[in-house]
Amino acid sequence: MSVALPITHGKISQKISFNNPPNPPEISGPTECEIWRSYTYTITITDPDDNPMTKLKVGFGDGTEVLLLASSCCPWPSGTELSVSHRWKRLGDFTVRAKVMDVVGEWSDWGYLNIHVAKVKQPILKFKTERLLSPLFSHLFSFF
Repeated sequence: MSVALPITHGKISQKISFNNPPNPPEISGPTECEIWRSYTYTITITDPDDNPMTKLKVGFGDGTEVLLLASSCCPWPSGTELSVSHRWKRLGDFTVRAKVMDVVGEWSDWGYLNIHVAKVKQPILKFKTERLLSPLFSHLFSFF
């Protein structure tokens, strides 16, 4: 929770507020991914002052970013887990990163998770079976 201290000097009164930014979000989910397949990541947000949070910014390392906004009536309490999904469209190494803003307007540092995106692994048996049986089925169905 934020702390506001009233300070009075003569006839001048002023409030000074102390607020710590939220902690960097913790990102969990798959780190070995296949291209074109959708993956879901869980992002846990916490605040050392136990302040609720209102915005979550997530980048996927491929130029895609999303901004999630809590509803104005119901900001996310500290400890909330949020889910985001993404599908990479090219091969390589990427970094998912996230940061969160509390109700006081302070942004956290970035939290990170490294991802490797590889080609789709096709089962060898399926490939060989389709390759062998496909001409047979084509020939059988040509009679109908």
